[in-house]
Amino acid sequence: MEERNTAPPRDRDGSLLNQLLAYELRCARRHRRFVSLVLIRNGKSFSDYRELLANLIRDCDELMEFEGGAAILMTETPAVGAAKVMERFRARLAGAKNLRLAAASFPADGQTSDTLLGKGRERLHNAESGL
Repeated sequence: MEERNTAPPRDRDGSLLNQLLAYELRCARRHRRFVSLVLIRNGKSFSDYRELLANLIRDCDELMEFEGGAAILMTETPAVGAAKVMERFRARLAGAKNLRLAAASFPADGQTSDTLLGKGRERLHNAESGL
C-alpha cells in the first residue's frame, strides 16, 4: 500500500487551489459528477492539525494549507457528502476552540472555481461571524 504524503502544499494566495478546482470542475462537467470544497479554520497553525485531517480524508482528496486554515478538494462528492465529512471533522476536532467549517459544491453552489471559492469563503466568514 502506498504511503500517504502528510505534507500538503501551502497555497496562501489560492492560485494552486484555483487551478486544481478549475481542472476538477472541467472533469465534473464532462462526466456529470460532483465536486465539493471544504474550508476549515480553527485559530491554530495548520501544522497543528494537518496530520489529523490527512488521516480523515480519502486518498483521492486534496488537502492544502489555504488562507490561514485548510482547504480540502473532494472529487465525486456532492453537498450531502461534504456535510457528512464536516461532521466527522467536528467530532474529531471537538476540543478545538474557534473551529469553523464551510463547504461549497458543484453544481449546486456554482459552475466556476471563482464562484465556488467565493461561496466557500462567504460561508466560512458567516461561520466565523456567528451568522
